[in-house]
Amino acid sequence: MLHEDYDDALGTFQKVLMKEPANSLARINVGYICLKRRIFGEAIEHLSKAIRLDNDRKATLYAHFYLGLVYLQREMFEDA
Repeated sequence: MLHEDYDDALGTFQKVLMKEPANSLARINVGYICLKRRIFGEAIEHLSKAIRLDNDRKATLYAHFYLGLVYLQREMFEDA
C-alpha cells in the first residue's frame, strides 16, 4: 500500500472511531497502519484496546497477531 493510501485509510478509520469508539475492526486497522509506519506505541495502544473490547472473535485474533508483530519488531519477546 502506498504511503498516501495509508493516510486516506487512517483518516477514514479515525472518523469511524470518533463515532464508534468500540469498533474493533477500525481500531485494529489503525493499529496495523501504525505498525506499518513504525509508530509502535500507538499501534500497541490501539491493538490492546481492540483485544480488551473483544466484541468480534475474528477481529480479536487479528489484533493478537498484529500485536505480536509489533512486539517482534521492538524485540519485546517476553510480551509477545
